[in-house]
Amino acid sequence: MNELIASSIEYLREYLGACNAPDEEIEYRIRHSLRVANIGKRIAQVEGGDIHIVTIACILHDIGKFDTEDNVEHGRVSELVTREFLQDRDLSVVELNHICHCVGAHVDGRSTSDHIETLEEKIVRDADTIDRFGVHKTKLRIFWELKQESYAYNDIAHDTRETLLMLEDNALNRKLETREGQRKFDDSVEKQISFYRSIVDELSFSFDIV
Repeated sequence: MNELIASSIEYLREYLGACNAPDEEIEYRIRHSLRVANIGKRIAQVEGGDIHIVTIACILHDIGKFDTEDNVEHGRVSELVTREFLQDRDLSVVELNHICHCVGAHVDGRSTSDHIETLEEKIVRDADTIDRFGVHKTKLRIFWELKQESYAYNDIAHDTRETLLMLEDNALNRKLETREGQRKFDDSVEKQISFYRSIVDELSFSFDIV
């Protein structure tokens, strides 16, 4: 593994581990960042992006997540933490600024400095979106539901339909910024929609004879 990638992962674990947040949220954020890095790397390979820039930016894209309560600003907060970590590493000024911009702009396209939009920035945003709406999230939703002490059948049916509607809305309306990112996103969402449609169909048999 590239030395900078390894040290970035180590710093991510160390920094988030020291944050004032529940252990399970910290662990989720670390795992999310690693998944985003792997997704981003694969998109970059297909799209012709700089794999090194994308991988480092994806690893560190949420490192400041627990430093602010403003979800939109967490990208730029993460950018500042990333710059402090990377400024003494073996990177050119161009590489450093590019990585930091990708981190800062991953939420709303704006970082703390003026920077022309790049393919790598788009890949980081796409990779983050793919994981946030990925099949793994479906597994987590089911796990969270099972942990509830009281979960009435009508509530299960309602929440399942709401999840299906959310996925259908994202499948129809969410546009990613790279062709490979869009392909991966559509494939993941289509699988989940098929799964939830099957559940909704079966649940409908529980209320009446149709």
